[in-house]
Amino acid sequence: MRSEFAWFILGNTKISITQIEMMGAKHLIENRREEIIQILNAIKIEQRLDFIFQNTIDLAEGKNFLVADDERIKNYWRRFLLFNFSAVLQKLRI
Repeated sequence: MRSEFAWFILGNTKISITQIEMMGAKHLIENRREEIIQILNAIKIEQRLDFIFQNTIDLAEGKNFLVADDERIKNYWRRFLLFNFSAVLQKLRI
């Protein structure tokens, strides 16, 4: 995850996205969610980010799985991407 991330500055807000393309994304996230969140939070602190999330693309299922541990980024997703968040994981069709 540390090698597959980009960050952007939008106004005064610094946002980072980590991205992984793989098969079996749902299984990975369900079994390692806490570890993923710990790594995301560590990167957030190290890079002095306002927000960070992971986008895992499941190549076999054709879905994106977004993971975040911050209610503020989930609220942005609700407003700008127009979907509701269910717990920490949300599936999007690509």
